[in-house]
Amino acid sequence: VEGVSITGLGQPVHGDLHVRPQEVAVRADSKGLELKSLGYLLGVEDDLRAGRVAFAVDFSGRRSGARGTATLDMTDVCVGHLDGLGGNIDVSMDGRKVTGSINAVAAGVGTLKVTNLDLEVGGRGPLDSASWRRTWGTVEVDGKADLAKLFALLPPNSLPFAIVAGQVALKGHAERVTESDVTPDVSLSLKTSNLVL
Repeated sequence: VEGVSITGLGQPVHGDLHVRPQEVAVRADSKGLELKSLGYLLGVEDDLRAGRVAFAVDFSGRRSGARGTATLDMTDVCVGHLDGLGGNIDVSMDGRKVTGSINAVAAGVGTLKVTNLDLEVGGRGPLDSASWRRTWGTVEVDGKADLAKLFALLPPNSLPFAIVAGQVALKGHAERVTESDVTPDVSLSLKTSNLVL
């Protein structure tokens, strides 16, 4: 499929898709997809209420490996009970190696960063879904949140506390040295301030 163009959802979406035995290639991009229009089109306008997403994907893969990049930028996304979501994803793949970073923010609620993303797909390669469960490498996460605003997003009575307030900071690191490593190194630290329960 070549030369696909979708209009009427903000900036046009352009794409090409090629699928062959043991091989797939995709290119797609948009400088600004309007999520409110997309929500109406899909019949989920009450959940997908606002926001803009720009993306670019250029990927080609075979069973033995893949090569390509994917970027995504979100601005003022409102989905479900969450407003003001933003962030970006920047990921690349070369052979079986995946590198990149992820940044996400929920306005007034918190932030999350995924850094030092350096992974290797195990098994039979990236086109085999089971191989992703054998991925190894390192990843780090860093985040912070306002507990009162985070608590307000949860269903009623989901926690055994009437009031939750304060700030929480999260730092985490995970490392799996080979695909056969059954005891990956995982560390996680949580720090709170002005905590009220």
